[in-house]
Amino acid sequence: MIPKNSSLMSLAVLALGTTLSANAAVSIVGVSNATQSTYSGDASALDLINQGQSTFSSVAYSEEPRFGGATRGNAANNGAHGADGANTEITFWLSAVANETYTITYDLNTAVNAAGYDINSIQSIHAWTNNSGNQKNHNYTVEVSTVSGGAAFSNIATVAYLPFSDAGQSGASKVNITEDDTGILATGVDQIRFTYTIPDPSGVQASPTIREIDVFGVATIPEPSSTALFGLGALGLALRRRRSK
Repeated sequence: MIPKNSSLMSLAVLALGTTLSANAAVSIVGVSNATQSTYSGDASALDLINQGQSTFSSVAYSEEPRFGGATRGNAANNGAHGADGANTEITFWLSAVANETYTITYDLNTAVNAAGYDINSIQSIHAWTNNSGNQKNHNYTVEVSTVSGGAAFSNIATVAYLPFSDAGQSGASKVNITEDDTGILATGVDQIRFTYTIPDPSGVQASPTIREIDVFGVATIPEPSSTALFGLGALGLALRRRRSK
């Protein structure tokens, strides 16, 4: 869990790399700025869940994201940030209210790699003009399911980066999640789920304005099975016996 540190919850609009969590070896670092386009160059089209990548299979939403009646669901993983104040290139739940939750679940392509994927880092970018500060804040959990674990999901990170107040102010923020010891947040992953919770008070248009979600990683390399290891051990023993004769 992220410590409920009041100083973190009342960060100024401009932050230069705030470490939100160091529990275990997971590091969560947030940055923010009053300019919407500050992190526009950081959106990646080469991550595991980006549309068009062979590693990406499909995406599902608990509720279809909408803005002004138009569906905007695919904007979160298309590698594009979008222009300041533009209604395109955003994922946004219109008329969201405090304490509601919304999920985005990305399926990774196990037809390409049956062993799943090692997740090395995760990045989320939010940005918008005026309205509620919540549109630029990050309040979500990240869970994964694995090839070997079936349908069960387990939490790998809880993010509560809230640098903007409810006052109408333009801005952008970015959160990066990494693992400091092994460099791997999760291994053998076949699904990754983001659960967004609308903070209270919700303000005006309280949904986060998601510009991009990037999940970086590589194909998991299966470990040798115990049977294979036993076979190799038996082969080694046979070779040693042959050499001793």
